[in-house]
Amino acid sequence: MAQRFGVKGYPTIKYFEYGLPKSQATAKPYEGARDATAIISHANMLLDKSDIEPEIFELNKQKVYDENCQG
Repeated sequence: MAQRFGVKGYPTIKYFEYGLPKSQATAKPYEGARDATAIISHANMLLDKSDIEPEIFELNKQKVYDENCQG
């Protein structure tokens, strides 16, 4: 995989834009800061850009878990 996506050293972080095929041509290097805050911020920006609404369930009862999270 490293060779396929052009990883030449570690740590290397690459990401893919939502909706594009996963290939060397579409792999983009992450060039931001290497601390948790910056990486999380970048990931959140990509999530916002992708316009995906994740399903979030408040697990306050076993029934909620059983209906939404098992499997």
